[in-house]
Amino acid sequence: MSLRAVLLGAFLSALLALLVPYTDIYMKASELSGCHFGVGPISLFLFLTILLNPALKAISSRLSLSPSELLVIFCMMLVAVGIPSYGLVAQLLPAITAPFYYADEANEWKEIFHSYLPDQLFVKERSALRMFYEGARGNPIPWGEWVGPLLWWGLLTALLYTFMFCLSLLMERRWIEEERLSFPLVQLPIEIARSERSSTLFNPFFKNPLMWVGFSIPALIHTLNGLHFYFPGFPHVNLRPRIRVFEGTPLWPFNRYCFIYFSVIGFSYLLPTEVSFSVWFFWMLWRFQICVASALGVGAAFSRVGLGQFGGAFLTFALGTLLSARSYLMRTLISSLKSGDGGYRLPRLGMALSGLGIIAWLSAWGISLWYSILLLGLFLSLCIGLGRAVCESGMLFAKALDTVTPSTLLNPMVGTRRIGPQSLSLTAPVEYTFMFDLKTFLFPALMQSHRVARSLRLPPGRFVPPLALAVSLSVLISIPFSLFLIYRFGGCEMDQWFYNRGPRYIYSVLARSISYPEGIDVGWWVSAICGGLFTAALILLRRTIWWWPLHPIGYILAQSWETERIWFSFFLGWLFKRNILKFGGPRLFRRTRMFFLGLIFGEYGTAAIWLLIDMLLGREGHKVFP
Repeated sequence: MSLRAVLLGAFLSALLALLVPYTDIYMKASELSGCHFGVGPISLFLFLTILLNPALKAISSRLSLSPSELLVIFCMMLVAVGIPSYGLVAQLLPAITAPFYYADEANEWKEIFHSYLPDQLFVKERSALRMFYEGARGNPIPWGEWVGPLLWWGLLTALLYTFMFCLSLLMERRWIEEERLSFPLVQLPIEIARSERSSTLFNPFFKNPLMWVGFSIPALIHTLNGLHFYFPGFPHVNLRPRIRVFEGTPLWPFNRYCFIYFSVIGFSYLLPTEVSFSVWFFWMLWRFQICVASALGVGAAFSRVGLGQFGGAFLTFALGTLLSARSYLMRTLISSLKSGDGGYRLPRLGMALSGLGIIAWLSAWGISLWYSILLLGLFLSLCIGLGRAVCESGMLFAKALDTVTPSTLLNPMVGTRRIGPQSLSLTAPVEYTFMFDLKTFLFPALMQSHRVARSLRLPPGRFVPPLALAVSLSVLISIPFSLFLIYRFGGCEMDQWFYNRGPRYIYSVLARSISYPEGIDVGWWVSAICGGLFTAALILLRRTIWWWPLHPIGYILAQSWETERIWFSFFLGWLFKRNILKFGGPRLFRRTRMFFLGLIFGEYGTAAIWLLIDMLLGREGHKVFP
């Protein structure tokens, strides 16, 4: 791991911290960071391997970047790219301004919860809020109003990130070496980097004809659709067809969109078949449950049952993952105590201290101690459950927005009356920033980086300093640059999910929870226990019956809108792999693997090219992928 690789990775991470707020939030174009394997890192990685490295080799072979250097750079970008958007900044800035800007007589937010929000954590000055959402129009940016709140929120961010870094170091050996999770999302960069060992000028990966066949399919279709966006006379290929055959029948819940993502087809082809099968199977099972509930006339009430069912399933899955690793964690603890192995002692200590710091931060601002502990436990569950789902299934858009957040899980679990308005009010911005829309969650990116480190035979601890540097640069650069863009154009001109619908939703839920306090939801508990027992049965059957075809990952995220976006592509990937293995065997599977890697390369590469064109032409709203 060379100094120049770390410096180049830091530079590109800083570049992404500037580009993401502009492209993803302002231009509303193809998102550089809109999923767990963002377009930004892989596009810049491809630039290094296709253009920069051949140019360096042409000058001198000693100047070219080695496979390990390329992967270090890629991992630094991978952990940094999500922070300016879903990972932190695009959630935090509206979270500490929206409750005051959007408060009016109709929603009565001022009377309901403003008194519970401390001045030190929020921007409340009226002119600063107006300019933030409507544009400064030549007035200076009121930086002074932001310094105090951002310092306090920065402290919580540092504690949570330290917690995730330490947890990832404790779990990486278990998931990578002992359980051998597939980590499909990083197989493409690893494959490309390995090919860089060749002495030829151009990477052999890009000379494979089967890869280019796969590349050409998404490249051609996205090119036609891109031309149609600029010139409507060009033909358009619908990649979001909708099933309509069940209209007017009891099976109407199956009239859904079938999103076609070529990269998701490629990723699902790389998975064990039981994982790819379970994703689309359990989505269809969930739709069938809705059919039955609608036929019985309880469709509206069943949605609340679904919240409990999948909330209990997610918690059981996370708990089962930790319990299965208990002997491994005990061995590492004993080893570190006997031999003084700092490789595990420091992560344990860091995780304990950061966890205590998180609880102290939450409690200091008025959240009750017992509820602070529950919030930390929920955050741990999100790290384990969501991280495992991404690393084992490659679900690009995996998140637990609808079931595993404080407002959807803890509120019915313990009752909003017991939590109290003070704790509820301060939890809302924490939830929206760190536990809400987690399409670019840091923990899965850290685990994938450790998988890359293992492929390079590097100790995982060696990766921590450059990854921490990339994360720090992304935070420190993206926050002031995002504020600069927002005050110049106005938050109302930015992506409306971040600066309108998202924060208004979370504070509307808060207002209802305080205005209409409830006790423990018995119905939620019943459905959560049922979902948990079903998940436990799936885990047990999978461990005891070697041919068991169902994986709990498909079940715990079946209700999510993001699963609806990918179920059909997972079905296609599973179908291709199943038939190739059935009729051609492992040999044909290995030969066709390059075709499916080409599908991934084609979709990401074409999205990056169109994004560059959109930036040069100043065109907004053109989304190719995701």
